[in-house]
Amino acid sequence: MIESALNVNVPIKDLSPAPTKQRSKSEVPRTPEVACCEGCLFVGSEVPYFQIGCDGPCKKWYHGSCVCVTEMQAELISKFHCEACQKSSAVGPSIRKKKLNNHRHNYLEKNAEDKPTQTGTAKFLQELKERDAKFKPLTDAVETMRGRDIDIDYMRECGFKKLILIEEKSGLDIILPDENFGYHNVAEILGADKVVSAIDVESQEENLVVTLGQFVKYMDSPQPRDTTINIISLEFSKSAMSKLVEPPLVVRTLSWVDQYFQDDEEEPPESPYAKPEVQKYCLMSPENSFTDFHIDFGGTSVWYHIFKGRKIFYLIPPTDENLMKYEMWMRSPPAEQSSTFLGDKCDCYRLELKEGNTILMPSGWIHAVLTPQDSLVFGGNFLHDLAVEYQFKINQMEDRLETPERYRFPHFYTVCWEAFQDLVSRLEDFRDHPKDAPKWLLKAVSTLYNTLQENSSDSVSQEELKRRKDELTPHADVSGTLKKTREFMKLFATHMNFGAETIKTENA
Repeated sequence: MIESALNVNVPIKDLSPAPTKQRSKSEVPRTPEVACCEGCLFVGSEVPYFQIGCDGPCKKWYHGSCVCVTEMQAELISKFHCEACQKSSAVGPSIRKKKLNNHRHNYLEKNAEDKPTQTGTAKFLQELKERDAKFKPLTDAVETMRGRDIDIDYMRECGFKKLILIEEKSGLDIILPDENFGYHNVAEILGADKVVSAIDVESQEENLVVTLGQFVKYMDSPQPRDTTINIISLEFSKSAMSKLVEPPLVVRTLSWVDQYFQDDEEEPPESPYAKPEVQKYCLMSPENSFTDFHIDFGGTSVWYHIFKGRKIFYLIPPTDENLMKYEMWMRSPPAEQSSTFLGDKCDCYRLELKEGNTILMPSGWIHAVLTPQDSLVFGGNFLHDLAVEYQFKINQMEDRLETPERYRFPHFYTVCWEAFQDLVSRLEDFRDHPKDAPKWLLKAVSTLYNTLQENSSDSVSQEELKRRKDELTPHADVSGTLKKTREFMKLFATHMNFGAETIKTENA
């Protein structure tokens, strides 16, 4: 998402004790009965095979996910003590094995002195903070503005190419909770038993799941944190918390999702006609959280408000050269990627955001994020008229990288077709005076036309063509919209030096 290992879940039929500390798929006995660990998160549903046994008095077995321990983390634990044993006896917290290094994801890795430092580790964070002053200040590529000066007319005039920093929320027409709102309120509203995805920062492992109740206890615990758990993908637009947060007005005005999809639609989330749930995220990050370089899915732009705490962004502009370097870095083997700081390969800028700051980030910017103190952030993603070229460029990069669907903008082509049909209809207003047609509108229509007409192109695989067609809404008039677009652009090209040269000539 805003800051961005798939789980393979399978049924477990029995949780009887085994002689091993952790159990893998092959070690789990299978019986007709279903048994669950105490406080199980997966009652009646598919669950991971991995389990961990308590070394405290209870000697019970738990799904790793139910006690917030991944299989990789379990390898680093010497003595595991469940929460019940910690409360009822004097065993204390779980005991980790002694670290043999502080720069590798596996801190038990031996003879690692000459191996490179990996992302998220203690040494990586220390070195990153020590060289903060060496990053270029973001001056030419950021506009610091007052909220009341940012409206749709301004965005269309400037083209939304630069980052926009708003130091105070006044005039943004943004809705936020009361200033005393905190992590515990998130758990109260969404439910302490709500399961969410999280990242183990030190190992950069993404298949960690926690409940909000577990996370609040983790954040509130007086004990020193031996792990850093970062929650950055909690989308809440269809929850009771949604009414407490609204993006800035200019975002709601630009957003294709807000324009073309209704909140009261009751389509299931997997339906291409359902409103994509990407507008409202709650990011909860403890100190020293780090999210490695990424581009937001589908080339979306981002709104991002620091409700509590601070964030440091490391930003790389989306030039063709930088995007090529990013794609090459994404293709590199995991061990190489995790030990290569992309900011060393490109011009990288630093931008610190403080409590109360809001940033609007344009499409395609490559960025990493460091959390220097416990933070609570609200933000979201949006497709819009002013970044169509980059939105398609990033979406096509995701195709080449074979990015898993869970990391992609939901029903991207559905949203694009809805926007395309609406934008073409707006050209009707300029049929009798084509010289007045705004360039942003002509550019958006021509870019959408050139890309969407490839639905019938030989350059697109049959599988991809089927996927795109399956995402079309029933009222999508594909051939009619493409035909009308060609007529309009020929009309406008005869009156102004824009349009004809931007349109490909293939027939739909």
